[in-house]
This record gives sequence, C-alpha cells and structure tokens, in this order.
Amino acid sequence: MTPPPGSDLVKAILEARRKAGTVILSAPLAPITPQRTPEGIPTLPKLVPPPTPLPPAPLGDRDLAALLTRLLPQVLGGIDQVKAALGDRKLSFPEALSLATTVAGVVSLAVRDGAPLVKGKSADALVVLILGVVFDRYGVPLLPVWVRPFAPALKAGAVAGLEALYRAVVKKK
Repeated sequence: MTPPPGSDLVKAILEARRKAGTVILSAPLAPITPQRTPEGIPTLPKLVPPPTPLPPAPLGDRDLAALLTRLLPQVLGGIDQVKAALGDRKLSFPEALSLATTVAGVVSLAVRDGAPLVKGKSADALVVLILGVVFDRYGVPLLPVWVRPFAPALKAGAVAGLEALYRAVVKKK
C-alpha cells in the first residue's frame, strides 16, 4: 500500500521531528573515482588505501522527505499484512497490547532495509518518529474502543522496548 494521494504522512513525520528537535544523521555515499591509465600501456593494479569515510551529516527536510517517500510503502504494506492477519474481528486484550510492538517491528524492518546509510541512534530516532505518526494514524483504529485511551501508553511501551533492544543488541557490536 502506498500512501493515499494527498497523504500528509511525510509532512506529519517532518513536523514530529521538528517538535521533538530530532536530528537524523546519514552517512554520505562514498565518491567513486575511476582511475585512468594511458591506453596501450599495461599497468599493475595500484594498491590504494581505502578513502577515509566521510562523517555522517544531518538530513535536511528535503532529503528526509525523499527517504520517507521510499520507506512508507514498505511500512504501510506491512501494516496491511497485519490488518489482513487480524481480519475484521475485535482484537483480544493480548493482541491489542502487542499491536504497537508489531507496528514497531514493521517500521524497524523498513528502516533497516530501506535506509542503510542511517545507522545507530539516528536509525532508532527515525523509527520512533515514523512509529509515532503511523501508529496513531493506522494502529489506533485497530484497537478495541475500550483500549484506545491507553494507546499512548502502548506506543510508549513499544518505543521503550525498541530502545532497550538497541542498547542490548546494537550497542554491544
């Protein structure tokens, strides 16, 4: 599923970033410089040390919007799969509690696969920004009416779980 025409998901995520004061860093692509040799002269390959990696740079609104435009179809497709698996029935209490974690997993996979140059805490921050907007927009309507007042707590729990996972797994590497 792609965002519906006229969707303001990207704008909402950019606004959430502004409100939170979050900076997303992305490693720039390493420039590829082809080596030229005079024609007809056989040469041995030169052993050249790899270029020093460029430091990560903050993503501006335009670059982040382009990144989100690439990521959101995968995120929304995952949410469609979750909705199809749940069907049109009312969610049980355990399903309602795990919905935010499921959506967080969908968003995490999309960021991991679709934004490989955004790493570490920036990737975590990007997941939290996308999760916040997408869960409110697409996850909360799936919750039973009596659970909806607790949606912020469910979302906060999913974010806390993601941060604990980051500390336990990613930082150990």
